[in-house]
Amino acid sequence: FDRQELRSRIRVGERVIGLQQGLADRVRELETALAQVKELLPADRSHIFLIDGRAREVLVNSDAAVVASGTATVEAALAEIPMVVIYKLSPFTYRIARLLVRGVRNFAMPNLIAGEKIVEELLQDEVTPERIAAELARLLTEDAYRAKMLTNLRNVRQRLVTAEPATRRTAELALELLEGKKQNLIT
Repeated sequence: FDRQELRSRIRVGERVIGLQQGLADRVRELETALAQVKELLPADRSHIFLIDGRAREVLVNSDAAVVASGTATVEAALAEIPMVVIYKLSPFTYRIARLLVRGVRNFAMPNLIAGEKIVEELLQDEVTPERIAAELARLLTEDAYRAKMLTNLRNVRQRLVTAEPATRRTAELALELLEGKKQNLIT
């Protein structure tokens, strides 16, 4: 190897090490968060189950779900599980995101795919135990609300499982979103 190529490989290696350290830090944060959740649970936990490593199995056997924004929302939509989507960023990251992303009303993938709000989204300060519980109560007790969400989730599922290749459909949806953003910037 020449010196420049060697330096380049060393820089890549250093970045990989940095990412691994960041991942290890994130795992420790998640372990701490899980311990805190366990502390917050009531003394009588006979009706509460913490299941690790079997998210899909738990999801498809649920009547409703609280889902962190991301690909898990697509999985829940495909499984046609009524959900409330939560997303909480660090205050700094949230401020930057708000500056960069304008004109986007929804952030949950099922809503973006549907082109309208079909699942409730709680963002930042809206992510509270009271708001989450209230939305879950609606999903479990208000038949009309639940039925409408199920119909909308079936429509999202249908859009995703069309005969078109998934990558083409994803690209088309991304283009639709970009075109919508262009329209918002122009008007």
